[in-house]
Amino acid sequence: MAPGPPHALPALLLEHPNLGTAALAFDDRGTALPGALAALPADQREAVLARHVDELDYPEIAAAQGVSEQVARKRVSRALARLRRRLEEPS
Repeated sequence: MAPGPPHALPALLLEHPNLGTAALAFDDRGTALPGALAALPADQREAVLARHVDELDYPEIAAAQGVSEQVARKRVSRALARLRRRLEEPS
C-alpha cells in the first residue's frame, strides 16, 4: 500500500521539520506509523524522531532533552519497542 499524501498525516507529525511522506518508508501500512508515533509519550516520540529522522546521536538527544545519555537511549529504545508492538497488532 502506498503512503498517503502529506496532508493525510496528523498535524502533530507535520510540525516536525524533517517528517513527511518519506517517514512512511519505515512502514508499508500507510497511516499506521503516524498513528503509532502520535500515540507515543511526547518524550519518547521526540527522542525517536531526533534519532531516526534528524539523525542525532545520543549525546545530542540528551542535551536537547536535558537528560542523561542513558535516559535518551532508554527513551529511543522504549519508543521503538512500543512502535514495534503497535505496528504488529492485527488491523
